[in-house]
Amino acid sequence: MDFFALFYQILTFLWSLIFVPFKFYIGRSFVTKVLLVDDNDSILGLFTMILTREGYSVAVASNGVEALSLARRKKFDVVITDIIMPFKDGIETIMELKGLFPAIKIIAISGGERKGNKDLLRMAEMAGACRIVSKPFEPHDLVATLKDCLAT
Repeated sequence: MDFFALFYQILTFLWSLIFVPFKFYIGRSFVTKVLLVDDNDSILGLFTMILTREGYSVAVASNGVEALSLARRKKFDVVITDIIMPFKDGIETIMELKGLFPAIKIIAISGGERKGNKDLLRMAEMAGACRIVSKPFEPHDLVATLKDCLAT
């Protein structure tokens, strides 16, 4: 093996030690991690599709208990939660998440206003949600609300 071939192999090896981990770190550090919480699988599927298409990393939970368990194990930048859910509702979930992770951004969504409970989303806001959204809404509204929430 000549000197240049050996030199090239050493450079390639050093490059892989330095650049590849750096690229992996950079690639992961700028992805916004979103936790979706809803007891409706159709909503979870739709929101996951919309947000992953926009470049967000998405995890899902079907209620507040699962959401808190996931949040304790992984770091999330934003939580998008429904309000009316079994086991632990969205208001309780928001209060507990804000207690554990004060800097976390939370978006509360609910169709409950259609059922006559107009104060649910306002209660979510008082509990710590940075944005509230009433169902039904357009996919671009979800993305715009998420971007707006992240900007604050």
